[in-house]
Amino acid sequence: MSVVAVRTLVLTAIYYLLGMFYFGASFDMYGISKLANPFEMLTLMLPFFLTSCFIGIFLGAITPRRELVTVLVLISSMPLIFSAGFIWPVEMLPAPMQWFAAVFPTQAAISGFLKLNQMGAEWYQIREHWNHLWLLTAVWGALATYCFSKYRSQPAG
Repeated sequence: MSVVAVRTLVLTAIYYLLGMFYFGASFDMYGISKLANPFEMLTLMLPFFLTSCFIGIFLGAITPRRELVTVLVLISSMPLIFSAGFIWPVEMLPAPMQWFAAVFPTQAAISGFLKLNQMGAEWYQIREHWNHLWLLTAVWGALATYCFSKYRSQPAG
């Protein structure tokens, strides 16, 4: 459990810095409007980063070779981005695809970030996305911890 916690803490800290650059300096450089309170953006980033770290730890634990995680993420990233709702409306996607996409943090996070930062939504208007991300954090965190401890306890060979 401590290894999962330390990995998650380190990765989350690194990605907080990158997220601040992305939502801060790069938006300023390219003249993209920022309507959100920076504290609210940082708050919304936390469950997204935690869930993403837990998914990575889970995938690393269940794949036979660690480099396969990169392949899995590359293959799955485009369908997850396309199902997030900014290419075409989420309501136009088949229900099974919506259910599948809801298992990953991309749909809730992208929708929350767009509403908060580009549409000027108030925090109560994205509460559903916030709660969804924390639910995913708990589920993926439990899966990651279980699979990582199971993988670590198996003898090498």
